[in-house]
Amino acid sequence: MRDAHELNINFVALVEAYPCLYDNTREDYHMIHVQERAWAKIAKDIGEGATIADCKKGGRIYVEVTRNI
Repeated sequence: MRDAHELNINFVALVEAYPCLYDNTREDYHMIHVQERAWAKIAKDIGEGATIADCKKGGRIYVEVTRNI
């Protein structure tokens, strides 16, 4: 199992690869099916038993933090 720091860095990089999850100026930001596919790919890439729900929870935290920077 990877350490938490490495997992967080990997998670952020994966989320950043899918602007449809955080960039509300994009047309696909409002397309739920596109976002669901992105979350599924992120969960698969993380592995270690990560679920789509786990990734979405982490993603919401990521979006809130980056909006306030």
